[in-house]
Amino acid sequence: MAVPDPLDGDSTTIPSSQYGLLVQANREYLSLRHALVSGGVDSDTLDVLISNNLSLFPLSPSDDHCSQLKKTKPGYSPTRRSQSRENDFTRRSRNLQIRPIIHSQPAYPPTPPSEPSLEEEAEDGPLEDPQDEEPPQSDDRPYRSLILTALPSTTTLLDITRVIRGGAIMRLYLRERDGYAHISFVEPAAAERFLLFAERNGVYIRGKKIDVAWDERQSYLTSSLANRITAFGASRNLVIRYVRRYVTAESIRDDLEHIHNLEVVKVHFSDGHAFISLNNIALAMTARNCMHSRQKYKGMRIDFHPDECAQPLRVEKFPKHVSVKEDGIPLSNRFDALLNDSDE
Repeated sequence: MAVPDPLDGDSTTIPSSQYGLLVQANREYLSLRHALVSGGVDSDTLDVLISNNLSLFPLSPSDDHCSQLKKTKPGYSPTRRSQSRENDFTRRSRNLQIRPIIHSQPAYPPTPPSEPSLEEEAEDGPLEDPQDEEPPQSDDRPYRSLILTALPSTTTLLDITRVIRGGAIMRLYLRERDGYAHISFVEPAAAERFLLFAERNGVYIRGKKIDVAWDERQSYLTSSLANRITAFGASRNLVIRYVRRYVTAESIRDDLEHIHNLEVVKVHFSDGHAFISLNNIALAMTARNCMHSRQKYKGMRIDFHPDECAQPLRVEKFPKHVSVKEDGIPLSNRFDALLNDSDE
């Protein structure tokens, strides 16, 4: 019976000292990953960062252990003891392999034909997070994403957050060129309530009534993000407690500018604190970790702050339509001066 070659493609031989380094490196990687996830970094973000930076560390010929192992001494013949050690190492190395994280939903769903590609959208402005998005909604998933159309040309994200009420926002973005905005609520019921409110009462931005409908491109809430919202109160808003005088609204925007897809909706200061309104809960966690890592924010406490959009829905009083005569002079009511709020 022929003895299998230990240098075939299914097994490798390395010194025990190098094996110990591999085990230690694997433990350090798992420990670092666990610490980052516990600190609020999303697992999907870690996977993307790791895969994107692999190109910075190409596998050089000197690092190719397989090619080195085949350069054995002349006359080398494996003994039974070496074979057993090699088989034992093979079994251990298989157990030490870091298996990729398998997500229940596709990380990068196919883009519908009617939508531009990711490269084309990147030129227009901030993109939606592909890991939070899925193809057209299926029957077994709740709807939580709305689309706002017929927006005034000067609409900003701040204008949108001023009229959205009834539930915390998971993510929102504005396409100024196409004249629409996407909003995803944390709770699907909040999206349904706001849509019903818009149909009954209307929603106005800068005095113009806008259209609200279900978005064909629905977003879903990942389990990791849901856990952080429940356990840590994560939201799209941050607050820097007792901020230093040298920290300004402009400097905060500059410090967060490098985070892809992140939009700073508003920054204001009150009672010695800096309140930062952002457009995405997941990216707000990234921004918080980024500021914690900067020397500039050392000694400052950075917390999540409640979303103002979670305030209850209320019916706004908008000016009634005024009739206009052919000559352009409005027909006013001569008794308006005698009316007050109690008489209406």
